[in-house]
Amino acid sequence: MTVEADNVQKVVNRLKDIPTLPSVIHKIIEIVDSPNTSASDLNKAISMDQALSAKVLKLVNSAFYGFPKKIETLTQAIVILGFNTVRSLALSISMVDFLTGRPGKHQINYSEFWKHSIGVSIMARAIAKKSFPPLAEESFVAGLLHDIGILILDQFLPNEYSKPIALMHEEKIPLYQAEQKALQITHCEVGRMLAVKWNLPDTLLHAIAYHHNPSPTRDHFAITAVIHAANVGAKILRLGGTGDEDYIRAFHISDEARRVLHLDIEFPEDLREYAEQALVEGEEFIATITKK
Repeated sequence: MTVEADNVQKVVNRLKDIPTLPSVIHKIIEIVDSPNTSASDLNKAISMDQALSAKVLKLVNSAFYGFPKKIETLTQAIVILGFNTVRSLALSISMVDFLTGRPGKHQINYSEFWKHSIGVSIMARAIAKKSFPPLAEESFVAGLLHDIGILILDQFLPNEYSKPIALMHEEKIPLYQAEQKALQITHCEVGRMLAVKWNLPDTLLHAIAYHHNPSPTRDHFAITAVIHAANVGAKILRLGGTGDEDYIRAFHISDEARRVLHLDIEFPEDLREYAEQALVEGEEFIATITKK
């Protein structure tokens, strides 16, 4: 077996070690996927997990949502924020909570990583609200989870992952290109494997797998284009980071994505003030989710 094939096999083997999702996340994903579920179903699913219920209520009462009166119950939150928002929020909290906190050696700065992730979420929701309103909340979740492959590589193969990190800086190239050169597999492919293993909705799978190279010939192009543009925009505006923000000349938004999203020529500068303010409030969002 070649070194390259060995690296890929190591990733595949380590993915087998990743635990299955808790039942509450499976239930919320079911609710996300089914057109026939109700607010009552969502309420019951979230209520199964007291810690999740507490985090949902804390977040809906945070500056990130900015409601003047305190929201006391999940039912109230669903009525005020809407079914889609609370559903997406619960899935975001559950997934991030599950993906954080593994002890050990790490190659990436987790504070900057999650700041980038929430930055992409904020940008994605804003882009989708303008271009594809029904996808706004799902785009928020996809933005938060688009780089989960980086977490898996960093947490489960930290020694091997030092190679693409070093190469990224040596050659001044985007991280995903350095991963391909050093490991012959990228965080996008690892994220796709994980999404398949966890049976995540297809929209999330495609956004995770193809956010660096969206194509109108694939399914779910709209949400993939949203995350692609939001990711590039967040890097240009330096909303957190994964280490390759100094090499932004290597990043550009594909012409197909620009067209389908009707992006202004000023993008992402036209969203700078909004995104930076939202990110300040979003830091409480991430702190609440990642706090055990």
